[in-house]
Amino acid sequence: MTRTMHARLCLISTPGLICDATCATIARIPRARLVAVISGALSATQLLQHVQLDLVLLDVNLSGEEVSALLVWLADHLPNVRKVVARTTTAECDRAIAFGADEVMRRDELATKLELFIANMS
Repeated sequence: MTRTMHARLCLISTPGLICDATCATIARIPRARLVAVISGALSATQLLQHVQLDLVLLDVNLSGEEVSALLVWLADHLPNVRKVVARTTTAECDRAIAFGADEVMRRDELATKLELFIANMS
């Protein structure tokens, strides 16, 4: 019997409907296991070092400044963790790539692209 590997995922978001919708999206992805939901950049920098992760998803409702700062922090402190950023515009996606995101996707593409990204991690 083959064991299916799951990507251990942390969502960094702010509480509210967007965060709830993103959690529901992640729950429908077969190879994703949501291990933590962290509210905001400051909490993330304090907690992420204590959670075993494969992937961090920075949600669309974080400010551009928070996303940029977190991407730099993640590169310095957790370089083996993959970084995915959900944004609403192409310009925001380009900025996230410039700051070190492994993958960016528009919020409306999240379900499909995140599932594909996780499948390709294996």
